[in-house]
Amino acid sequence: MTADEFDEIKQYFANKELPQSLQYNQCTFMSDLPKIIKSDISILERFGYVNTFSASWERLVNIKKMLESGEYLTKESENK
Repeated sequence: MTADEFDEIKQYFANKELPQSLQYNQCTFMSDLPKIIKSDISILERFGYVNTFSASWERLVNIKKMLESGEYLTKESENK
């Protein structure tokens, strides 16, 4: 992760209307997606991209890809 990449992803989430929840993978359901994104960004701002915190970066990148592709489930979409 470069500083430019981090700024880009921060800007993406700052300007994106997020669903409240997200089925991240088969085993992980995120019930408060905005809070998770805020937390991951805070972790990376504080500690940067070191191996210990690489999961936060990877999660943000994967969530961005999911939102851009439109291929994700939310609690709201399951109730339809």
